[in-house]
Order: sequence, then C-alpha cells, then structure tokens
Amino acid sequence: MQALYNHFRDLMIEAQAKTDKSYELIAKKRATIKRLEKQIEKLEKNIYYYPSWVKEVLIPLGQRITERIGLPFEIYGPFGLACETSLYFRADMSKSICDQPTKHITVLPEFGDNRTFYLLYYTGERDNTYEDGSIGALNGFNNRRAPLPDDFEAILEIVNKNSVDGHE
Repeated sequence: MQALYNHFRDLMIEAQAKTDKSYELIAKKRATIKRLEKQIEKLEKNIYYYPSWVKEVLIPLGQRITERIGLPFEIYGPFGLACETSLYFRADMSKSICDQPTKHITVLPEFGDNRTFYLLYYTGERDNTYEDGSIGALNGFNNRRAPLPDDFEAILEIVNKNSVDGHE
C-alpha cells in the first residue's frame, strides 16, 4: 500500500509543480498584456488628437486684430451645427457686450477636400434657403457666407464694419 501512496504523492507533487508553473506563466502573460494595453492607450491618444482651429487660427487672428485696433477680445463659441464662433472686441472686459460699444466678426470653419482648411464669415446678407423654424434656419444657414479674405486689411474692414454701439 505504501508504494501506491508514494506513487500518488509523487503525482500530486508533479501536478502541483505543473500548476505552479502555469500560474507563473499566466502572471507573466498578464503582465505582458498590461504593458501592451498601456502602449495601446498611449498610441490611441495620438490617434484621437487633432489640433484646435480655435487655438491655432482664431486666437492668433484675434491677437493680431487686437494689436491693430487696441481692443481686447473674447471668443464666443463654437456654437451650432456650423461651429459658428464670434470674436468680440471691446474696451471693458468686465462689462457685457450688450452694455458697451463692440466690434466683432463671426466665422465658421470650413474643412475642405485634401485636408484644406479656411474660415468663412457672415457677409451680412441673407437668403431663404431654409424655411423659418427649420434646423438650417435656426443654425444660421440662411446667413450668406464668404471665405475670409487672405488680406489682413480686408479682415479689419469687416471687423470695423461690424461695430455696435452697445445699446441696441
């Protein structure tokens, strides 16, 4: 009988050694998986990063206009389906744009084919492409747009044309 017991004990020791080896391999594989998951997360952050047109285009434009007209600016937006965004220039940043004279420009980003990008602005003209009360009308799509000029002086003319006395 002792020989059978010893044989069974040897099988148990062998089985435990295999089990321990399996747990060791599982732990190594799990560590590898965690390391690879962290690498994947890092790579995914790069995939989902896109530069901000507000930060890279609109803020520098606002700063350049501020240098010329001497009024600080604030950005309102992006809003709506068209990402309509306004730059408001005013003397007193502690007062509402409704309570003081302002100058402004409202722009919309246009992402074209072949990764082209440019800004559109509202010309001040309207059409009736979209019915009153429709999503298109509510999102300003009846306001005519044109590409923002490349010429900085022409942009300044648009901003100066959009002056409001603050009591309308």
